Amino acid sequence: MNPPAIGRVDVQDTAAVPRPRRRIALLGVAALVIGLVSAGVSTSVAQAATVTTTTAAAATDVVANCSAPAPGQAACLSERRTDVPLTPAVTTAPGQVAPMTLPYGFGPSSLIAAYGLDASRGSGETVAIVDAYNNPNAESDLAIYRSTYGLPSCTTANGCFRKVNQSGATSPLPATNSGWAGEIALDVDMVSAICPQCNILLVEANSSYLSDLGTAVNTAVSLGAKFVSNSYGGGDSSGLDSYYNHPGVAITASTGDSGYGVSYPASSPYVTAVGGTSLSVASNARGFTETAWAGAGSGCSTLASQPTFQLGVATGCTKRAVADVSAVANPNTGVAVYNGGWGVYGGTSASSPIIASVYALAGTPPSGDYPNTYPYLHTGDLNDVTSGTNGTCSVHQLCSAGTGWDGPTGLGTPNTANAFNSTGVVGTPTKLGATVTVSNPLTPGLGSTVTMTPSLPTGDAVASISWKSARADCTFASPTSAQTTVTCNAALATTSSVTVTVTDTAGATKVVTSAITFSIPTVKRALSVAFSVAGQSGSSASVCTGAAAAMRAVVTDTATGAPVKGVTVSFTRKNGAAAAVASGSAVTTSDGVAAGSVVATTAMSLTVSLHTTAVGAFSALTGGNIALVASKCSPTVTASADKSASYYGDAVTITGTLTRPGSSQSIPMAGVGLAVTEPINGKTVAIGSAVVAADGTYTAVVHPTVSGTITVSLAGGTAWNATSAVAGTVAVSIPTTSLSATADRSQVGYGGPVLVSGVLYRNAGGTVTGATTGSISIRLTPSSGPVLVLGAAAVAKDGTWKATVLPKVAGTISAVFLGVAGLPAASATVGAISVGTWDTGVTVSATANQVAGVLNTVTGTMTRSYAGSTISAPGLPVRIYLQTTAGATVLVGSGTTNAVGGYAVRTYSQENGTLVAKFAGATGYAQADSSAFAVDVATKVSASAPATVASSAPAVVKVSVLAARALGVTVQRLVGSSWVNVATATTAANGTVAVSVTGMPVGRQTLRVISAGDSRADAGVSANLAVNVRA
Repeated sequence: MNPPAIGRVDVQDTAAVPRPRRRIALLGVAALVIGLVSAGVSTSVAQAATVTTTTAAAATDVVANCSAPAPGQAACLSERRTDVPLTPAVTTAPGQVAPMTLPYGFGPSSLIAAYGLDASRGSGETVAIVDAYNNPNAESDLAIYRSTYGLPSCTTANGCFRKVNQSGATSPLPATNSGWAGEIALDVDMVSAICPQCNILLVEANSSYLSDLGTAVNTAVSLGAKFVSNSYGGGDSSGLDSYYNHPGVAITASTGDSGYGVSYPASSPYVTAVGGTSLSVASNARGFTETAWAGAGSGCSTLASQPTFQLGVATGCTKRAVADVSAVANPNTGVAVYNGGWGVYGGTSASSPIIASVYALAGTPPSGDYPNTYPYLHTGDLNDVTSGTNGTCSVHQLCSAGTGWDGPTGLGTPNTANAFNSTGVVGTPTKLGATVTVSNPLTPGLGSTVTMTPSLPTGDAVASISWKSARADCTFASPTSAQTTVTCNAALATTSSVTVTVTDTAGATKVVTSAITFSIPTVKRALSVAFSVAGQSGSSASVCTGAAAAMRAVVTDTATGAPVKGVTVSFTRKNGAAAAVASGSAVTTSDGVAAGSVVATTAMSLTVSLHTTAVGAFSALTGGNIALVASKCSPTVTASADKSASYYGDAVTITGTLTRPGSSQSIPMAGVGLAVTEPINGKTVAIGSAVVAADGTYTAVVHPTVSGTITVSLAGGTAWNATSAVAGTVAVSIPTTSLSATADRSQVGYGGPVLVSGVLYRNAGGTVTGATTGSISIRLTPSSGPVLVLGAAAVAKDGTWKATVLPKVAGTISAVFLGVAGLPAASATVGAISVGTWDTGVTVSATANQVAGVLNTVTGTMTRSYAGSTISAPGLPVRIYLQTTAGATVLVGSGTTNAVGGYAVRTYSQENGTLVAKFAGATGYAQADSSAFAVDVATKVSASAPATVASSAPAVVKVSVLAARALGVTVQRLVGSSWVNVATATTAANGTVAVSVTGMPVGRQTLRVISAGDSRADAGVSANLAVNVRA
C-alpha cells in the first residue's frame, strides 16, 4: 500500500472494499503446511508438522482484507488466499471426535515447532489485540479454531476472552466491517496458536483513524495488558508516539505488506517492528527454513530518531530502522484462520500477534523496560534469515536479507522465547543470562551506576565480569564488578553504549550491550575547584627554588560535590607585573583531578591561577591565585625497614616520609626521587629507589643479598639540601636447598626417551618454597666408565623442572644443582635405568599397478618396541627391495625415517614382483623386514619412427622394452577408430628391435607399438607416433 499522510480527514472508511488482487509466484511445489490436532496443549517439544499438497498451480491469488487508507487512517495488513476455497467447520455431536482432516495452512503445532516455543507457558498473561471496527463473530469463530486444534476453550464465560470498545466498555461496540473482521480473526487465532494459555483482550477502535487506534492501545494497557499487537499501518509519523510509549509493555506493530517502505506505528521507536518471512518445511535439524517475504515492509523512518537500541547496528539508517524481528507472513506459506469458514491468511498482520504472543511466553517485562530492546541484547536466540528480498534500494541490507540485521526480517525470527525476555532466559535458567541496568540519562562528566544482574542455572556461578564502553573517554570505577560507576567526559553529548561480558564457572559467556544517553540542562551546572601548589592551598605557597612544584586542581560539581571528569583546566602564571602566561593544561580524570607543575626561583615573584571554559552541562570557573614563595628547602627524611633479618634476595620493604618545614605544618615533597643504598665490600651500592607520593610518603621494596645497614638519602642541589636516614640494619642469611627428582620409567630401549622431573626447593628458616632460578644437570653413572651428562633442565618460577633424556647405556640417573648466588648446590638420585635392544617393525605400501621404469613413491612407517611400549622410530635407514617372479632380489630405493617414524622413497620397478622394506639393524635396534607388497608392472614400451617417409620406402620403427629381454612386439596403425596390426617382431636380449612397416597409404598416419605380457611383466603400449607418408 502507499503510506498515507498523517492528520485526520473526514473520509468514510472503505476497508470493506478489497484492494486489487496480486498474483504471487509459487516457490517450488504448492504445498501448505498444517499443524496436527493434539488432545492437549503442546509443551516444550511441539508435535511434528504434516504437509497437505494442493493441485499444483503456477501461481496463487491473494486479496488484501483492507483497502488503501485515507489520510490519517491506517489499513489492516492481512491478506487472504482466494485460490484456497473457504471451507466450513467440521461439526460433531458432543463427545465425538472430528475426522483427522485439518484446514490448509500452518496450524498451532507447526508454528510452535518452527519457532522452538514452549506453549505450556503464558498462563495468567493477557495479550491485547487492537483493531478497528467490530467483528461480531470473533468469539464464536475463535471457539471453532481452538476446538479444531485441541486448544483449551477461551470464552467470555471462563474469563479468557474479553472484547471492549476503545473506551474499555463492552458496549456500544463499533460498526461491523468485514475487512477488519478478517483481520481480527487472524489476530486472535495467532495468539491462540502461539500462547494457548494466554488470555485475549480484543480492543475494537471506533474507526481506522490512527488517533482512535492509538486510544485503543492506551485502553488495552490501562486494562492490564502487558502485550499489545497492532496489525495495521499508515504513513510514517512521529506525532503519535504517546499512544505507544508504555514502559513495561511489549507493543508490536506490523511493518507492511507492500515491500520496501516504512509505515507507522512500526516506525515508532517504542514498538517492536515485526517484518515477514516465507516459512517452509525442510529436512534440516530445525525442520523449517525461512526467507525474507517480498511483501514485508522495511526501510528508514524520515521522522523518528534512531533509538538507542539500534546504536552500533549496521542498519544503514541515521534514524529509526524497520524491522526489529519477524515471523511468517507470506500468504503463500500462510496460516490457517477461521473467519466464518476456513481460509489461509498472511501479511505482517500474522507476524505481529505471533511476536506479541512470544513476548507473553517469555514473561511479564519489568516495569520501566522497553521490551523492543530485548532482541538486540540476545541475538543468539534468533533464527537469522539470510536470503530473500522485498524490493530495490540503495542500501543493500534495507531490502535484502543477509547475515545479521536486515530490513525485511530485522534480527531474525524466534528460536525459543529467550530473546524476548530481559535476561535472555525464560523459565528456570538452563544457561547463563544477564541484564544490564543503566541510570539513563547521564550527566556527562558525572559518574552513574551501571549494574549487571546474572541469571544462572542451579549450581552455577559468575566466574568473571568485564565492562567496556564504546568510547575510550568513558571509564569504569571497577570494571570487573557486577555494579560499578561509569563516568564519561563532560564534553560528551552523543549517545553511546556500555557492554558487559559475563563468564560463568561452566565456561559459558554472555555479552550484553546497553545504550547510555546524556542530558544537558538548559541552565549550566556550577563547578567548584580545590587548588593547591606543592600540597598547599590558600593565598600563598612555599616552593623549593628551581624545582618543579606540583599544581593540583580537584574539580567538583557544586550541587553534589561529586568529581567531574573531562573538564580542561588551564593553568597560568604571572611574574610580578608581567602579563600572565599559560603554564600548561590538563583534563580532569574520573576523580576530578587535573595536575600540572610550575618552577619558581628566588628571583621571581610568581603567582599561579587556573580557569576552565564552559563544557557540556557545566559553566566556566576561575580558580583563586596562589603566590609562590621560593627558597632553598631543608627537607627531612624518615625511613624504616619492615624486618631486621632476611634471607638472600628476599623482599624488605622500606617506608617513610620526605617533608620540609612549612609556616604551620610540614609540607610533602611530592614527586622527589630517593635512593636506597647499602654498603657492600666497602662501597655504597644502590639497591633500590622510591618516588615520594602526594602526601609525602614513599615505599621502596629492596632485595638485599648481604648483611648491612640500609640508608635512604636525598641528594642535595640548588633546590634543597641533602638529607638521609637509616632505615635499619638487616642481617642476611643463606637459605638451604634440596632437590627432588623422579623418572617416568626404569627401563627403556636404546636411546629411548626418559622424562626426568622434580622440584628445586628453597628453605628460608622453615619457609619452604620452590626456587625461582637455576639449572639442573641430568647425569648417568654407568657400571664402569665416566659419568655421562644426559641433558639439562631450567628451573621454572615455581621451582619445578623437567627434561627428556635419551640414555644409551644402563646405570644410575641423578639430578645435580650446581648452585647459584644465594642458593647452595644440591643433588638427588633418580634411580637405576636399564637399557635394552629395541624390537623394530616396518611397513611398506605403494601403488599396486605400475609401469616399468616410471617413478613411484613407496611409503611406510617404522616403530620400535621395548618392555611393552611401542613408539615411532625416527632417523633409521630403510631399504626397499623388489623380489621378482624370477627369484631375483633387486634394490630399488632407500631412505631414512622422519621425526614420526615415517618414510617416503622414490623407486621404480621393472618387473612384476613384491616390494619388501628392510631395516638391517643398528646398535640398540634389531633388524626387521616388512610384509611383502605385490605390484603388477606393465612393460614400458618406447618407440620412434621417422616423421616423413616415401610411400615406396619402409618406415623403420625402433622399439625398446623395459625390463630388457626378448619379447614379442606388434606395430599397429590407426584406421578409422580401430588399431590394425601392420608388423610384428621380437626384441633382442637387450630389449631392442627395428621393425620395418611398408604399404602405408599416402597421408598422415598414426602408429603405436604394443608388447606382449610374460611372467616378468604385463603387456605394455607405447605413445602414439605420427608419420607423414609422401607419394
